[in-house]
Amino acid sequence: MLHFIQTAWLLARLQLRSLLLSRRMLLCVLLAIAPVVIAWFAGAHEDATETVPILGLFMVLQVVAPLISLTLGSSVVTEEIESRTITYIFTRATDRAAFFLGRLAASSAVSACLLALSAGGVVWASTTTRSGSANMKRDWSQGRPPVMVEIVRDLPDGLANGLVAAAALAAIMYTLISAGLGVFFKRAMILALAYTFAIEGFMANIPGSTQKMSVQFYLRGLLTSAYDKSSSLLTEIPGLAETQLYSVPESIARLGAAYVLLLVIGALGIRRREYLMTS
Repeated sequence: MLHFIQTAWLLARLQLRSLLLSRRMLLCVLLAIAPVVIAWFAGAHEDATETVPILGLFMVLQVVAPLISLTLGSSVVTEEIESRTITYIFTRATDRAAFFLGRLAASSAVSACLLALSAGGVVWASTTTRSGSANMKRDWSQGRPPVMVEIVRDLPDGLANGLVAAAALAAIMYTLISAGLGVFFKRAMILALAYTFAIEGFMANIPGSTQKMSVQFYLRGLLTSAYDKSSSLLTEIPGLAETQLYSVPESIARLGAAYVLLLVIGALGIRRREYLMTS
């Protein structure tokens, strides 16, 4: 067991260094910054209670989190296969499961940090008080001509923490999905993108119990934890209307159970699979 932990720790450090010095890291940083920039400009015209949930749900969790996680997750196994270095590693006295878990841990840590910072940046950009007239917006509901009202910068208690937690969990889950597919398939990145944006995107947004088969369903439970069920937020955001979401502890527990199952499948799979390099 001690040798297993030492091997996993060594490979995690090597993977962390490799990721931080890679071009894909630059791409992931740019992806993480994108929601923050949009939130900054949107926050100049909209209340934070509108900007943060919309950007958090539809951009951070559904677009940026999968893209960053799948990009970093593909480096766990697929990168070694494509560069033909996996045979060098597996012909040595290296535990394959330790190889998988160590590299996965490093990739998951990087993706979780990037997504947590991105989500926190969206909250910061939306709630930061601007100078002068930048804190005012036109309110068309008060009659004509429209009157200028102050932009609301405060968020419900728990919304910011819920978004950051949901983003970090999304990173961890999608990184494992990408890495796990890399154990069994050569075109893991393509399959991961197809699953995330086609299959899961469909399941997460159709009415009924099918939503519970998607990661996004449980992330929404964390995002909306700050709101009472009677809040208009749940009826204004498409995909959340008339959806019975789980509580935060239950959402985390179910995601945790799914994570452990996928992790065991990936670790056992990499121990048993033979990797043949074709010319």
